[in-house]
Amino acid sequence: MKLNDQRTVEAIPVTDSVLNDDGTVTITYQFSNMFQGGSLRMDQSSPEKSTNMRFGYDFKLPEASSEKDEISFKGCTWYYGVAEDDLKNTFSPDKTNFITNPDKKGAEYYRSNIVFTNLSSGAYKRSVYARILVKYTVNGKERSVMGTFVDSRSVSMIVEGILANTNADQTEKDYAQKIKDAILK
Repeated sequence: MKLNDQRTVEAIPVTDSVLNDDGTVTITYQFSNMFQGGSLRMDQSSPEKSTNMRFGYDFKLPEASSEKDEISFKGCTWYYGVAEDDLKNTFSPDKTNFITNPDKKGAEYYRSNIVFTNLSSGAYKRSVYARILVKYTVNGKERSVMGTFVDSRSVSMIVEGILANTNADQTEKDYAQKIKDAILK
């Protein structure tokens, strides 16, 4: 399978495969819009110098087609970079952190994030681009679903969103304002 940066990635499991009567195999890939948005982790003591930006993704595993089907979440891989057509970096942790039932959507929903750490103030206006691949098994066979889009955000975009958000608390607004002040310098 080719990603949009033209690299060939050989280890992407298909969503489904069927052996046809004529001996050919039909494979399918599923795409899903899982991106929930970007946010800042407010754990840097000097956000005017650097910060951490998070991309959040919500997804469901496919429903079992029979009572005998066993479906298990295996993890996520992210392809990311500094241009939509240049996702040359890969983050594929041995163990993907996740929660279930995010925002009370239901127990069948998962949420996982990729965090871009220690982004310096010089990079606050530059967008980061990422695409997610969710891996799971159906009866022991590896399967996957890929994000429909290459998602992007910049620290600056997120800061503007926080400052305009009437639900953001004062601590969040103060953190965002320090970043905005650094951008304007």
